[in-house]
Amino acid sequence: MLQVSPFKCTLGLFKAAGNILKPNALMITYHPLAFNGVIEPQSNRDFDLELKSKNPEWGIRDLSDLKKIGEVNGIEFQQLYDLPANNKCVIWKKIQ
Repeated sequence: MLQVSPFKCTLGLFKAAGNILKPNALMITYHPLAFNGVIEPQSNRDFDLELKSKNPEWGIRDLSDLKKIGEVNGIEFQQLYDLPANNKCVIWKKIQ
């Protein structure tokens, strides 16, 4: 969802999770990521360009931006797992 929707949807996801989740509940996301403005490998850079060609509001999100959005909404980054096809599983936790 994060990469194939406008950024305002990402904001909405974190806002809703911050309002709906109980303390210590987890939110799990699965998607490619950028790290400090860098998208790796080349296949993910190509994918980002493809997404933006379909809709300029789409694209691979940066983990640092997601962490900031999470903090504003009471959602804390917990852990990152590498998955196939250069995707990541991100574990988020609703803080008390």
